[in-house]
Amino acid sequence: MNGHARQRTGATSKRARSANIKGSVFGDNARIHQGDQNIYFKYSRYRASSPSGETSSAVQAQLEAKEKDDCRRSLGFRDMDARVENISPTQPGTCEWFFETSHFQQWYGHSELDNGLLWIKGNPGTGKSTLMKRILKHCQTKEDYIIAAYFFNARGTELEKTPLGMLRSLLFQLLKHEPSLYDPLLPIFRKKQEEHGSGGWEWREPELKSFLLSEISQCRARPPLLIIDALDECSDPDVQNVAEFLQHLSTIARDAGITLNICLSSRHYPFFRFKGYQELVLEKEKDHNKDIVVYVRSNLIIKDKAIEEAIKKKARGIFMWVVLVITILNRAYDDGKVDAMTQKLNEIPADLGEVFETLLNRNNPDKDETILILQCVLFAKQLLTPEEIYFALIAGTNGQKLGKWDPSQITPDIIRRRIISSSRGLVEIRKGERETVQFIHGSVNDFLVRNSRLQTLDPGLASDPVAKSHGRLQDCCMSYMMMESLELPKNRRDIENLASSYPFLEYSSRHLFDHAEEATSAGQREFLQTLKGGSVFQRVERLHDCFEDYGQCGRRLNLLHILAARGLHKLIVILLEGDTDINAQGRPHGTALEAAIEHQHEKTIKVLLNKGAKIDARGRFTHSSALKKAIDTQSEEILTIFIERGAKLNIWERILNSSLLHAAISNGNRDAIAMLLDKGAKINARGFKGTALRAAVATMETEIVEMLLEKGAKVNARGLMGTALHEAAHNGDKEIVEMLLERGAKVDARGLMGTALQKAVASREKEIVEMLLEKGANVNVRGVMGTSLQTAAYNGDPEIIEILLDKGAKIDTQGFKGTALQVAAAEGVEEVVELLLAKGAKVNARGLFGTALQMAAHRGREEIVEMLLEKGAKVNARGGFYGTAIHAAAFHGSKKVIKMLLDKGADVNARGGFTGTVLQGAAFQGDKELVKMLLDNGVDVNAWGGLFGTALQAASNAGSKEIVEMLLDHGAKIDAGRWGFVGSALQAAAIDGNKEVIEVLLDKGAKINTWGRFYSTALQAAAFKGHVEIVEMLLDRGARGDGGDAASEGG
Repeated sequence: MNGHARQRTGATSKRARSANIKGSVFGDNARIHQGDQNIYFKYSRYRASSPSGETSSAVQAQLEAKEKDDCRRSLGFRDMDARVENISPTQPGTCEWFFETSHFQQWYGHSELDNGLLWIKGNPGTGKSTLMKRILKHCQTKEDYIIAAYFFNARGTELEKTPLGMLRSLLFQLLKHEPSLYDPLLPIFRKKQEEHGSGGWEWREPELKSFLLSEISQCRARPPLLIIDALDECSDPDVQNVAEFLQHLSTIARDAGITLNICLSSRHYPFFRFKGYQELVLEKEKDHNKDIVVYVRSNLIIKDKAIEEAIKKKARGIFMWVVLVITILNRAYDDGKVDAMTQKLNEIPADLGEVFETLLNRNNPDKDETILILQCVLFAKQLLTPEEIYFALIAGTNGQKLGKWDPSQITPDIIRRRIISSSRGLVEIRKGERETVQFIHGSVNDFLVRNSRLQTLDPGLASDPVAKSHGRLQDCCMSYMMMESLELPKNRRDIENLASSYPFLEYSSRHLFDHAEEATSAGQREFLQTLKGGSVFQRVERLHDCFEDYGQCGRRLNLLHILAARGLHKLIVILLEGDTDINAQGRPHGTALEAAIEHQHEKTIKVLLNKGAKIDARGRFTHSSALKKAIDTQSEEILTIFIERGAKLNIWERILNSSLLHAAISNGNRDAIAMLLDKGAKINARGFKGTALRAAVATMETEIVEMLLEKGAKVNARGLMGTALHEAAHNGDKEIVEMLLERGAKVDARGLMGTALQKAVASREKEIVEMLLEKGANVNVRGVMGTSLQTAAYNGDPEIIEILLDKGAKIDTQGFKGTALQVAAAEGVEEVVELLLAKGAKVNARGLFGTALQMAAHRGREEIVEMLLEKGAKVNARGGFYGTAIHAAAFHGSKKVIKMLLDKGADVNARGGFTGTVLQGAAFQGDKELVKMLLDNGVDVNAWGGLFGTALQAASNAGSKEIVEMLLDHGAKIDAGRWGFVGSALQAAAIDGNKEVIEVLLDKGAKINTWGRFYSTALQAAAFKGHVEIVEMLLDRGARGDGGDAASEGG
């Protein structure tokens, strides 16, 4: 791997680590990235939530397996194995000779590390792919190697014929047999998931090349063996690209002492260089010609040695020629022309291309249909299914017969037979995830396009066969979409469901404009004029928008936006010759320029700018500038277009609440950052979270941070969350912390959450804590949540606590949640409580929430309570939110803690805190057992105080019938405390609307018209709260609506 690749991998690893959720003073105050929807990021969050970082090993194993599976699946793609699966099995008795050759045996069992490449060459149609499939099957029967194979397919989908598809497939296979490759791959995968979300990204060719080159040496248990078929089916630049990669891979493996076997096949052209390889030319092998004889004897119906020998000689090693000729001869046999078979063979040309021409021209009454099938296979924008091609044929040759497909009348078998017949046997139906129609061999494509035979079939194509073929497919699409029998439902989903009854509808809707772009321009003005208005455009637009999702959420796009989003710049030029508004706004992109940027169509961007598109216009719905969208593409070419044409670099992005420079930094795009800065972007512009430097530190990209510092970024500039040093300390990025400190970062600069030291402590970054303290960080600085020591106590981190104390941290300093001891007691970390007590923490110090004992009691921390009592904690100390420790325990409902406190002399009748009495707190919580326990311990049932007044009022307001009855049975005064916060017990129950409690109180003698604090009477309280049933009940029981002499009744 080169230096640049190594640096990027390092940055990836750092950022992947930062994706884990780190604890803080108030729970999960950590960065949760976009990738958090993935199960493995959720695992990181779960794992970090415990101070020890421990979790169930079974859960961990399950989540790690899920992550690995998702990573591997992201490399796979549809039709990855389609080519090899569609190669017919070898004829029994053929290809076995190959395994006895010295070429194979030296290659397969080689011991010299520089002799691991076997190159099988052959003319088109010699059967190279069939042999390669047999080699693969043979090698798979053994366990000597880790085997990965890729069969290029020029007639397949885009990935099937590109180096990227090969790299994805090879790594997909290698991971299955070499799990150690996951270790370096998962950090890269996590970063992509984190930044773009699941499914929002694609693997790139350069990164997979770099990965395989750097990690091939990991395959040591069993050496790798790679089988690469049909290398020539890449484009010419890609062929050399793959060849150089394989050569480089072989060299790296050799230098690392790894055996690497590579077997590849190709035609004799294009030429590419390899060092140190074996070569086998298939048509020159005698045994290959013997295979032809075996095939002929097995497949030619007539058994005639003279014909067999003539076929072998005339074939010149071209298996495809043999297959076609045998088909012709067998057809003659079926027609009863046995006596003319020798003459027929003599008439068949020896050249494969001439055989194709014979098949297409001789006795072909449906030549127009044949030509259209060939055009569909050659120029369609995707591989078509048999049904799609069949109805394209009808649309292009007999449009008046178009209608809904009835499979009972036009069966799939009828469709397939017609396609094979009309194509004269030159196409086949390829099996796979979806059946597709393809040429029987790549040489058919060569014959029609490279040898210019398509225009020979149809002289009307002569001037421009490609453009005119696209024009014909455009007409097929338009004809199908406009058929009279097609009625479009109003609902979009119902339109999508039409596809099963109208097989060519989805393709037509998606690709009408694509074919129009590549067709000859003469007729396109009329075509676009037709589409600019009226019923034709309404239908075309509805169908196109239905099947081609631009994210417009049901809102229609105008024609210019459609063309811009698809990058159809030729049609745009023609359209703009009229009165089209080039800057019109639309959803979801904004302007047509933004649509072109989002879909990264450079030529279209240039055309729109040249034609007057406003370069600094903002999208009405996105509120983003065009330049912001250009930055988001991470395309240097697109960004260069805008900068060179004078786009404003310092405009403010409202959605981001920051500058364009911030946007480039968050994308990690170094080239864009450098370009913006070189052209005048303000380096110290602030965004919502601070300066560009702080944003760069957040990405953990060391090189970007260094670049900004060298360009003059202010190291101590503050934002809402502090300086760049705060961010680096939080991330635990030692390298960046050192860099910032060397550049003069102030170690005690304050931010919203305190200093950099406090951020490092909150993130449990021990090394950073030590580094900052060595640089003179003030250990006792207070932040919003207290001091660093209190933060460490909250995290339950004894190591960092010891470091801070050794550096002079004041152990009893008060913070938001009290002292460090109080915080640790509340969190229940015994080790930390014990440490702080041993270091001299005051056990009875008071804070906002009381003493350490009160905080431990409130949380039900039995062990901590016991430890504090043993260390001299005052059991009846007052203060804080709850009053005493027993008040706090009652509110939590911890009976064990209350018993422990009572045993140590806690005053059960002590008053204080917001609940007033211990009994009131237990009653409000509805804890029957605790109320009974307190009553059994002699608590004063009528003690007054706190929010509610008495325990009876608290229980009535809480709606606990059983506790109300229990308190009354123990002598609670039923009408006491009517001037409390909720009035009398009856009024408290009326406020809550609890019918059962009201009935109990009335049955026990509660005065129904007693006046209270806020609502006067129980009736008025129920009425104010809207409890109709309670109002009726109270009136039935004698409540007076006017209040009557309630005051005198109440006394």
